[in-house]
Amino acid sequence: MAVRPHWLCIVFAAAALAACSTTADRGAALGLAEAGVTAAVEMSEEAAASRTAFLDDGRRADLLFYLGRAAAPPAAVPTGEIARTSPARAANEETRRRIALVLLQREQAMDALARAYAELGALAAADPGADVRTAVGTFTERANVFIAAVGALPGVGALPLIGSLGATAAGEGLALVAERRQRAEVKRTSAEIRTALLAVAAAVEAERDHAAAIRQGTIGTKASLRAALIEAGLADHAATVATVADLSGSASREDAVERLEGPRGERLRAALDGYQKTEQARDAAVVAAAYETLIAALRALVDEHRKLEADAPVDATLIRLWAARVEEIAGRLRAAGHAGG
Repeated sequence: MAVRPHWLCIVFAAAALAACSTTADRGAALGLAEAGVTAAVEMSEEAAASRTAFLDDGRRADLLFYLGRAAAPPAAVPTGEIARTSPARAANEETRRRIALVLLQREQAMDALARAYAELGALAAADPGADVRTAVGTFTERANVFIAAVGALPGVGALPLIGSLGATAAGEGLALVAERRQRAEVKRTSAEIRTALLAVAAAVEAERDHAAAIRQGTIGTKASLRAALIEAGLADHAATVATVADLSGSASREDAVERLEGPRGERLRAALDGYQKTEQARDAAVVAAAYETLIAALRALVDEHRKLEADAPVDATLIRLWAARVEEIAGRLRAAGHAGG
């Protein structure tokens, strides 16, 4: 994303400010902040990849619906009725719209989380320009918007929102030396982020339980749409031939389309259809894996925040590993969005 370098620069600058410090918990906070930025950016990109693939599959499903009506006997669907939808179809479209909104709100919440981690790092580095209150407040607001969007999905219901942030205890702060006051603020900020992450993780679990099956159900529309267009005489097997050539790393025969469309191509078409169904099942599994990876990454962040607040060693490497797993899943989601092409 375009904003990624800005957040990373904030964290790296914060780390430079604290380079001469030997305070253990300050180093732990900086490590968690830097790894947190990376994880949040990857989780944002996973949501963006999920939303793009879901919207593309939905548009193909819409075209399939109307092509199906056009292929029906005129007595069943008169020409004047082809362009009309049905109440059931309208309800399905509304559910898809809400899921797409959930994915967008999750992406924006993760963007705000990345900024919150960047400012946590600046705070830990004693950067006088750190604005952690605004950043954590924005993250909480965006997280609540996401949680509310999940609650609006059919069958979910209202989910608990994150409470408002507490005011700074000015009197107590004045009584502490600067470093102790800073440590207290770092721990307080960590606790606020941790509380919000727990609520976000619970909302992602609810999203998984009510949206995963619908998302998986739209996978494979590209192959189905291609078949429908070929059946209607609006396309040929050129795309199928291109896919096979790409997978095998070899050039396709000039007469490959003719062979597939001829009588002898029936068995080849059946073989390719079997391959496409296998790919669809694999892509559907990616959606399930994405949810499990995302939830595990969020809960891993929660665990590291607890360690930070308890003055225990923080494992920033573990968070970076989870970020890499989310990044890998996002790549697979993008690939699935082009599968069957």
